[in-house]
Amino acid sequence: MRFLRLAPALLVLAVIGAPGVALAAPAKDDSVTLRLPASVRAGGSPGAVSIAVVKRTRGCLIVRTSLAISLPGLTAEQLAAEVFSAGEWRSVSVSGGGGLVTTARSSPDDPTLCRDESVTVRYRVAFRASVPGGTANVTGTATSAAGISIGQSTGALGVAGGPATKSPSPSPSRSPSRSPSPSPTTPSPSPSPSASPSLDAEPSAELTTTPAAATAGDDSAGIGTAFMVAGLGLVGVGSALLVAVLRRSRPTPS
Repeated sequence: MRFLRLAPALLVLAVIGAPGVALAAPAKDDSVTLRLPASVRAGGSPGAVSIAVVKRTRGCLIVRTSLAISLPGLTAEQLAAEVFSAGEWRSVSVSGGGGLVTTARSSPDDPTLCRDESVTVRYRVAFRASVPGGTANVTGTATSAAGISIGQSTGALGVAGGPATKSPSPSPSRSPSRSPSPSPTTPSPSPSPSASPSLDAEPSAELTTTPAAATAGDDSAGIGTAFMVAGLGLVGVGSALLVAVLRRSRPTPS
């Protein structure tokens, strides 16, 4: 009877102590780690994002990864994504809108992942210049080819607003040059009303002679009169001489 009571305990000890037999330790879950930069600028260079998948459970599977980006007002037209595959960057289609955009599922170059193996899928994401600034929540998800979830990881990505349009700098306004103050001039005496011709009066046909002109006229008239008198005197003398000659030339009576 005592042996029957101790039989279960002895069986457990035999199994534990038997060579080549061991109890399996609890396996850790598979892990997904997201790596992303602190911030990117809308309209600038793309940001590098990667998803690292580590499998710690038994078995193998085909890995697929995708990104989900949440930002208020974000649309699919405002986001561009690429994945590094076969040694080059390839475009990845994006869809969604209303503040949540997701990428299509992608596969690494070697998509088969078994226990204690890891794989990293690299992405590049770029925001259009029209995206407003803010903080985007980025979630990296890893699934099997059948769509079974392996895990996911989320991080914050700062998005700086697009480059501001430079407004043309106003040209420096030239200060108005101060015109030199006119130097004080001695006012010329205004002509008397009698000397200045009236603007309304018609021009007179007669010329007004000045006293000097009148004096010159008188002198010329006196000289002309003297020449006239001298001429008459000479004419008279000539006539007398002519008469005398004619008288002498007449024959005297015998």
